[in-house]
Amino acid sequence: MRTERGRAARRIGRALRRAAAAVTDAVIGAGCLWMPPLPLDPPPEADRRHPATETRQPVAGPLRAGPPAAHPERLRPDLPLTATERALARQLASGAGPSDGIP
Repeated sequence: MRTERGRAARRIGRALRRAAAAVTDAVIGAGCLWMPPLPLDPPPEADRRHPATETRQPVAGPLRAGPPAAHPERLRPDLPLTATERALARQLASGAGPSDGIP
């Protein structure tokens, strides 16, 4: 009797593992990713000021400080701006928004 229960339990376990694997494959195929829950005790080197569950807000930088260091305009200052880039530069210089005065 015990062996029959053990076999049944193993069959059920295998079926559940196969079903879980099929669901996981379907979810991954749909483009979703399952992340396991966070550990209850974070590692000691974790930043205590910003817990992993807290969302951090981006830090605002200076306005119109120019492109970042790796931007193509910084890499090739010898190339002239295109017509679109010149129009955008004029809009930024005048303080006009993207839809102000544009047909």
